Amino acid sequence: YIYYIMSANTSCAFSRLFNSDPLTRCNIIKTYFDGNKQEYDDAIKLYNEFIKKYGNELLKYNIDLRDPEQRKRRFIKFILIVKQINEHNNDPSQTWSKEINLFTVLEDFEVPKGLKPNPSNNNNNNNNTNNTNYDKFKNFSWSNFNGIKNCVSEPKNQIHLDVCWCFAGVEAIETVHAKNNSLETASVENVLDAYSNNDNGTLCLPNILESALYICGDETTYGTNDGKKIILNGDYIQSGAQTKGISKLTKNNEYSGTCPSKNSSFENSVIEKSCVSSFTLYDKISVLDLRSLLDNGPVLAGINASSKLFHSYRSGVISGKKLQCGGTVSPDHVILIIGYGYDELTKLNYWLCKNSWGTSWGEELPAWAVAGQTNTKGYFKVEASDDNIICIQGQVAGNIELK
Repeated sequence: YIYYIMSANTSCAFSRLFNSDPLTRCNIIKTYFDGNKQEYDDAIKLYNEFIKKYGNELLKYNIDLRDPEQRKRRFIKFILIVKQINEHNNDPSQTWSKEINLFTVLEDFEVPKGLKPNPSNNNNNNNNTNNTNYDKFKNFSWSNFNGIKNCVSEPKNQIHLDVCWCFAGVEAIETVHAKNNSLETASVENVLDAYSNNDNGTLCLPNILESALYICGDETTYGTNDGKKIILNGDYIQSGAQTKGISKLTKNNEYSGTCPSKNSSFENSVIEKSCVSSFTLYDKISVLDLRSLLDNGPVLAGINASSKLFHSYRSGVISGKKLQCGGTVSPDHVILIIGYGYDELTKLNYWLCKNSWGTSWGEELPAWAVAGQTNTKGYFKVEASDDNIICIQGQVAGNIELK
């Protein structure tokens, strides 16, 4: 996945991106290409290919590269990120690869996330997180449960809305339900309809890791029981519109990509036995405890997705220099951990994770994690380490039980 500068003739249309302002064009060639016009022309060609591939999809993110000013401004970001990608992929010490994708021209605030700090002071913390050399993991994934059954739906796309909490939560319930039933893809829109602030923006509150688990419960009062969250939070009851489970995806409740009004089109046609009765929260969890949680079911996890290393991810096990999780570095995105494994190439244990950035981002499932389903992109692997590079073990929810 190295994007080589090629010796190729480029049309005037490509090379004249900045011809209306020759001084700007000359400054860009001097500043970013060491005065090499051929490299500039080749970069313009690569950028044009990017626009052809992703231009229509970027419109969903309110980014219109048909606009000359947008196209010019994002070209600078494009060439800087491509340079970083090439440097990373040329480094033999790296355990994962990067690629040009939809997020190459996005600013961090435009990347869809949606997790705010969790106000819960759960006493069920696990602070036994000293780094340890673990035996290599056996491969396990809910996408190939018992070697015969897929319990994981295809990765979905939250597009530009900050509703990762809803996608990950709904998909966690899908997987837990599929353990003893057939896999049914559920409606994210249905949950957003039950609880949305309708801010005409991108937030669609509440933006808490476990929000979807509350919304898909059925009680009306807040409470806890021995560190386990029982679905008793009345704050999530909006005009009687609590889902009491997940609804099967239909043409009438597909994801709209907008923050709906509360109960705007709520349909109480829930899947039988998909009502969340309880789950366990951890503010911090060790590698071994997280692995045990995964043996029981999928795990919601907060990660720090602001790093460019994550935006450009293509394949392999994310590892390396560790972030100091906490303080200014904290989880801002919710994903679903569906399994774990061992990478023979890098000699690393890893968490197998499902994102909500569509099927043009990330990598496919490993061959061992496929149980006959169509294998798409949308997944990633990250090193199983107590001092994790994207803070994946700092905020999780598991032991999800349904009734």
